Amino acid sequence: MVINPLIQNNNFDPKTRLTHVTRLFYLQHVFAVNASLGPKNFDELAAYAKAHPKTLNYLTPSLSKVAFMEEFNKKHGVDFVRVPFKGGGDAVNSMMAGTTPVAIFGIGNLIQLIRAGKILGFAVDGDTRSPLAPEIPTFKEVGYGIHTWASSFGMHVPLGTPKPIVDKLNAAIVKVASDPEFQKRHMIARGLSPVLDSPEHFANAITTDAGLGRDVVIASGLYPDVK
Repeated sequence: MVINPLIQNNNFDPKTRLTHVTRLFYLQHVFAVNASLGPKNFDELAAYAKAHPKTLNYLTPSLSKVAFMEEFNKKHGVDFVRVPFKGGGDAVNSMMAGTTPVAIFGIGNLIQLIRAGKILGFAVDGDTRSPLAPEIPTFKEVGYGIHTWASSFGMHVPLGTPKPIVDKLNAAIVKVASDPEFQKRHMIARGLSPVLDSPEHFANAITTDAGLGRDVVIASGLYPDVK
């Protein structure tokens, strides 16, 4: 909805093709490090990277986190390199093997390894800590507020869908997904933070996110044609 229209020439513009129903949830990511590496916070990680140049890789599926890592590299004079993966299983296996010891990944994918002490969580994105690991601070709490907004998922329908149908869908989704037991089992347990806003609020938020998205694409350095 936000990034792809900027980086892909596929003639699909969500603003002219879709009506937004509700933002369902945020997918919270955690900055995680293989515990065997040694560093226990961002400062120690930066010092380790300086002492071991051209040896450290990281993984993340989120372009905003690529932008964050580029800023981290510049701030500390280090050279973390991103390694893309096709799927979450391979990514986690590489992290545990130490080949790619740093990850910014969905906390639901890593929480059992964090609880087992095999992976250390330095920070989570978003405005609040994760109920799965309330001991891990947010990026903002540890002084890293740039490009750390959380990824989100929403429900959309084709543009021109009658408003009564949009409103009916919204009401039905919100009713089901607002149930505390449903949220606990199907959202919170998977590292998802429920939102469930109105169509109007979601549409305004998408517009705001589009501005942030352009900043993220530029900061990532991966798409030099985007100005």
